[in-house]
Amino acid sequence: MKTQKIDVVLPSRIGDSILSIPAIVCLKQLGRKYGNNLKIRALSRPFLVELLSSLGLFECRGMDYIEKCGSIISPSDRAFFVETTNNNFGYFSKEIYGIENKFKKFLKFTHQPVYLSFSARPFPETWEEIKKSFPDGLAGFLTEDCCLPWYSACLFGICLDLGYTAGQVIETYCHAELKCYSGPGTESHKTLNQVQGDNNDYVVFCVEAGYGRKHLNERCWDTEGYFKIAEKCAEDFGVKAVFVGVNKKMPLPDSDYIEDLRGKLSIYELAGVMKSALCYIGNDTGPLHIANLVRIPSVAVYFKDEHMKGFSPVFPELNTKIFRPESIEPIYAEVERVLKRRC
Repeated sequence: MKTQKIDVVLPSRIGDSILSIPAIVCLKQLGRKYGNNLKIRALSRPFLVELLSSLGLFECRGMDYIEKCGSIISPSDRAFFVETTNNNFGYFSKEIYGIENKFKKFLKFTHQPVYLSFSARPFPETWEEIKKSFPDGLAGFLTEDCCLPWYSACLFGICLDLGYTAGQVIETYCHAELKCYSGPGTESHKTLNQVQGDNNDYVVFCVEAGYGRKHLNERCWDTEGYFKIAEKCAEDFGVKAVFVGVNKKMPLPDSDYIEDLRGKLSIYELAGVMKSALCYIGNDTGPLHIANLVRIPSVAVYFKDEHMKGFSPVFPELNTKIFRPESIEPIYAEVERVLKRRC
């Protein structure tokens, strides 16, 4: 039987790409168990490829000019566009699954499955609609037994569209397999020595969200509050605070316990820095999901209930959620609990 090439085109956002991993891992597990003729790979924004490839879970290629030209000569049999974005314009496949957007006039899809609509409309009502379209038991297995967020659970619809049954998914998917992979080694970048110095203990802060875009400031908690938490971490535990992100213009306190790595790290290097950290403290944004992927504890601030249920990290046992805090006390109480255990 001829091999079918299946591409899953990941979102441009860091967190959403990481949340897409469980469904792709399930496809690989199903292939191993049932010996099908599907060749699965992920296509990602180039800046994410090195990190995703380092997991060793599936083939990952960059959605770049060379890949788009190659798709004209040798298109995949089916491609699943998890996000409708102009970054993917010029890529070809024999059948394309995705959700059309009236503002993206040149991106058309062969199929528009309802489970991909959560990326375009991430609301509780959309998740209820998708649950009804899934066979009995599948949604509950993914969100209750595997504790996956809605976004990750939605993408298991790809498995159904490729001919697998809900029963096969439930019997085959092993969430624990993800825990065997923790990404890049800490020796893979030069920045770690700069962070550690004479002290090997540090925590990572991110006080921005969504690549620093202003329209996502609603997901950002009080910056001064984070500075106070960093100060208390230094006073109570003697640990440094490493600040990451892209907004280099925002001033940080001038202190010897603060290290500014904003704008200095690739995503792959950030994962390496995270891997050696005691914990992540900050907003619900991309670095939170990187911290979770390399299996360190996190204390994260959320402002919407649907974000906690829809986009929380894939290993919820490592993520402590703080909803709309009015002071540093509820955040620091959880940070203190983590540091007492890990220092």
